[in-house]
Amino acid sequence: MDIPICVEELEKTVAKQSKIIAAQAKEIAYLKKELTKYENPHTPSSAKRFKKKRGAPKGPSQMMNT
Repeated sequence: MDIPICVEELEKTVAKQSKIIAAQAKEIAYLKKELTKYENPHTPSSAKRFKKKRGAPKGPSQMMNT
């Protein structure tokens, strides 16, 4: 077990983990930005970006089919 070999392995591990941390930090920043679209308290209800439920409309047309 040579000390320079251990140091090289540790440096490789640190470099690899640094890349992973940088990628995760970038993804977290993107996700926080996306989350603000839905959690903004000043957005009026008419401008909410949620998708409505799909399907047949509720109303008198359903009663005619029965």
